[in-house]
Amino acid sequence: MNIPPEQFFMELQAVAAALAALRLLQLGLARRQPALFCFLIITAAGHFFLSLSAMNSSRYFWGYMTFLPVGLLAEIAVVREIFEVTMSDYPGIRSAANRSMYGAMAFSVIVSFTLTAFLRSDPLNHQSNLYYILQFERSVQSGLAIVVVSLLLFLSRYPLRLHRNIYVSSFFFCAVFLIEAADSQVAALSPHLYSRQIDTAAVLLSCVLCVGWTAMLRPQSPVTERPALENGREQELLMQLESLNRILSQAGRQ
Repeated sequence: MNIPPEQFFMELQAVAAALAALRLLQLGLARRQPALFCFLIITAAGHFFLSLSAMNSSRYFWGYMTFLPVGLLAEIAVVREIFEVTMSDYPGIRSAANRSMYGAMAFSVIVSFTLTAFLRSDPLNHQSNLYYILQFERSVQSGLAIVVVSLLLFLSRYPLRLHRNIYVSSFFFCAVFLIEAADSQVAALSPHLYSRQIDTAAVLLSCVLCVGWTAMLRPQSPVTERPALENGREQELLMQLESLNRILSQAGRQ
């Protein structure tokens, strides 16, 4: 029995996500990062279900429409969880980062739909509800990618000495969000709201990233001792971080 390439690639992505979820369980990280574990389970289940239906069938369409909002909520929860883990010692910065995440997504959605209203003239796409759904998906994922990139730049500045799993996960999700946003953008601009070549490339890249991320995860002890600072510059940067945390904590209470 011949399996259509699209269904095969969806099954491949489902297997990659399932293996990553099993790796989290094996390392005991699923309890520490429940949002990440749920995201992987949702991704595996969603792509496996979609792989059982032809892409031009109503069953696939409604399965996609069900999986899309659940998947976006899971992605938002993962980014929130990354902030929680990264900034556990800085509640003021953590709260400000969460507000910035929602602001970035709202800004991305507004800009995307504003540009769409002025620049698009294709009546087929304008009359298609799926077109606007794809635009919304792309906007949310672009906003999340911007937030995670900002987090990576922030982490590169301050010597927080986090466990390598945090850095690995941040890079992984940043890349995944950028790939998914680009895929949604191409789909929204395509005549039939779908590009087989770009979608296949996006799935393959996501699978490679997922497998690579899984291989790079390491066991994490319940309590991680923070190493001593090496020089005065690191102490100065952490003092700046403490000051910023106090300012944002006070601002959040006002």
